Formats: sequence, C-alpha cells, structure tokens
Amino acid sequence: MDEIKRYIIYILMVIGLWIFSSVFSYIGLNASYKNLKVYNNNEEQVNIKIAQATKVNGRIYGEVISKEGKDLNGKYIKVDIYNKNVELLRN
Repeated sequence: MDEIKRYIIYILMVIGLWIFSSVFSYIGLNASYKNLKVYNNNEEQVNIKIAQATKVNGRIYGEVISKEGKDLNGKYIKVDIYNKNVELLRN
C-alpha cells in the first residue's frame, strides 16, 4: 500500500510540475508582447483590433470584410508592415 501511495505522489508531482511550467511559459511569452500603434488606411475592408510585437515575433488580431459578400474562409491575405519611418520592413 505504501508503494502505491508513493507512485500516486510521484504522478501528482509530475502533473503539478507540468501545470506550473505551462502556466509560467504562457505568462512569460505573453508578457513580452508590446502594443503597436495601428495606422490603417483601408478601414472599410480591414478592422485591426490588436497589433502586438516582440523583438522577433508579432501578431495581429482583426477582421477582413468583403464588400462583394464573398466567403473569405480559407483565403490568404498579404500584410505589409512598415516601421515608424514608413519604410517597408520585409517582403
């Protein structure tokens, strides 16, 4: 019986370590994102809600609207991102 309790304690410790590392990884990754100022010149087709970036990654949350009423699911869009000096960052 003592051996079963020991194995249960080991299993609970592994699960606790997994939860601890998952939570702190999520917090650490999301704390490094900084909000960006959004300059959108096409607001009737693209609605950007959140734009954030780190030194190596970025993410943009928003909505693309079709004026023709076409279904946009499964389609690709191209996004050009500029720095504060209005220079294109990458192709």
